[in-house]
Amino acid sequence: MVMNNRIKTINEKFNEFLLTYQEAEGNVIKIVNQCEEEAGKLVAEAATEANALERLAKEKLEEIAKELEERLNALINEIRKSKEKEIEVTVEEASAKMGERVPKAVEMIVNSLLG
Repeated sequence: MVMNNRIKTINEKFNEFLLTYQEAEGNVIKIVNQCEEEAGKLVAEAATEANALERLAKEKLEEIAKELEERLNALINEIRKSKEKEIEVTVEEASAKMGERVPKAVEMIVNSLLG
C-alpha cells in the first residue's frame, strides 16, 4: 500500500511536471512565433529603408555628376579662351615681326599642306 501511494505520488508529480512542461513549451513556441513575426516586420522595414536610401544615393550621384560636368565644361571653355588669346597674341607678335612676309608665309604653309 505504501508502495502504491508512492507510485501514485510520483505519477501525480510527473503528470504535474508534464503539464507544466507542456505549458512552458506552448509559451516558448508562442514567443518564438511572435519573435519571428517581429523579425519579419523589421526585415521588411529595413528593405524599404534600404530602397529609399538607394534612390536617394542615385539622385545625389546624378546631381554630383551633373555639377562636375558643368564645372568641367566651364574649365574647358576657360582654357579654350585662354589658349585662343595666347594664339592671338603670338600671331600679332609674329605679324609685327614679320610684317609683309606673314601673308607669304601663310601662303607657303597652305601650299605645302595642300600639295
